[in-house]
Amino acid sequence: GASESMTRATVLKTGQWVHVCYVNRDGANSKLYLDGVQDATATGYALDAGVNNVMFGSNNNPSGFWHGRIDDIRFYSVALTAAQVAALNAGDSTAANYPVDTNLVGHWPCDDGEQGGAVTDDPVYALVSQDDIWRFYQTTTSKRPLFDSAGINNRASIVFNGTSKLMICDNVNLAQQLGCFSWSVKPASVS
Repeated sequence: GASESMTRATVLKTGQWVHVCYVNRDGANSKLYLDGVQDATATGYALDAGVNNVMFGSNNNPSGFWHGRIDDIRFYSVALTAAQVAALNAGDSTAANYPVDTNLVGHWPCDDGEQGGAVTDDPVYALVSQDDIWRFYQTTTSKRPLFDSAGINNRASIVFNGTSKLMICDNVNLAQQLGCFSWSVKPASVS
């Protein structure tokens, strides 16, 4: 299948939350939105049939580790429209354009730690979607990110240290259907 790389136009600011939405399948293109506004476009798809893993906190080498926090992770099975991305960014679930739950195949708000069980600063071992289809995990203890309490609205988020922490999705059967990633990020450093 096709693959692509995309360079954002906007420079993220250290220490500030930003909503990121990556639409994987919108016609022949993929699109990147920051805080509800389209920021970049590329021809092709980053995820396609035969993809092995979906990673958070690193690229697929893995190298170039993320340094900062990630919160409110969502996966949609369809490509969201610009209006839907804007409504999702606004956080108003009653808005006419807000994405419907039937297309939400994975959601981790992280507000209560690891499915209600993790204590602040416990390493994140696995996050499992409610339908038990999407599962993110890292079996190597030294590579697990942490939960902390400095997320959105002072609830838990996942923190990556910029050196070796990552999470990998071990369920690939929906990867080719995936239409959209949505998450909020707070960079600790920007390169």
